[in-house]
Amino acid sequence: MALVWWAACPCRFWGVRFYGSPLPRLATPIALPPIVPQDSGDECLRALAEWAKHRSFPHFQASWHGPRPILSEPARIELRDNLEIDLEAAPLDGLWKGIKSEARNRIRRATRADVQVNWIEAPDAVRIYRGLVQSTYNRQGIRPNFPFSFYEILYREMIGRGLRILSAVHQGKIIAALWILHDARKCYFWDGASNQEFRQLAANHLLHWEVLSWAKQRGLKTYDLIGRSTESGRAGARPGIGRFKRSLGARPVDYWVITWQAPWVRVGVWLYRQLMNRRHQPKTGD
Repeated sequence: MALVWWAACPCRFWGVRFYGSPLPRLATPIALPPIVPQDSGDECLRALAEWAKHRSFPHFQASWHGPRPILSEPARIELRDNLEIDLEAAPLDGLWKGIKSEARNRIRRATRADVQVNWIEAPDAVRIYRGLVQSTYNRQGIRPNFPFSFYEILYREMIGRGLRILSAVHQGKIIAALWILHDARKCYFWDGASNQEFRQLAANHLLHWEVLSWAKQRGLKTYDLIGRSTESGRAGARPGIGRFKRSLGARPVDYWVITWQAPWVRVGVWLYRQLMNRRHQPKTGD
């Protein structure tokens, strides 16, 4: 079986419009609902390649789940492993057993510390989250992935329409929060941050368990933690994030990422990624 997912959603960098999904460093889901019949994947993929070539996009990207697609230049094909939890693989207690023992102990620790979880939807939600983001990234000595204006726009446009924010509260104070996006099939972990003064309470572990339980109860099929099993972070600089997601029971699912780029864009993207890798490296000694 071969399925192709794509979305002509533009994003502008350096004055250049990039089209596709997933877009680098924006944590867009690697798989959108399929738009191609299962028995005509190869034919549709060839047509997509011709269409992309005809439109002369500077950068166009698509994802493909199944056997390795066969395409000629200038298409570039990369194998990516996305971290996901199959919610249909077991009942909720089985999913709990799939979490590594250390992570389960951290969830229990947060519960014993009376950390409460609540969905939040309030005018000051982004302001509160900004403090959590600053605490998280200041400790790591790196810059936040997104400007805060991006959180404000996403909140304004999507809250209650696929976007939900789950918070962890300790002694009346929000100490951690997760932003998730969901549709009828999947729940996507989009962003998370916490107050580093309360790291020992393991609120992040509890939040992920609560989201997993919520998604299971709603009948969703997958909890998509987005990322890679061998490297993680949107600039690829924080492999510990991948280990954290695997400790929650996430397993790698392979996708092929197909990219069509103008030669000058290919060079520019490579230089940009090198710059981002350097910029997001933790400070020495932290």
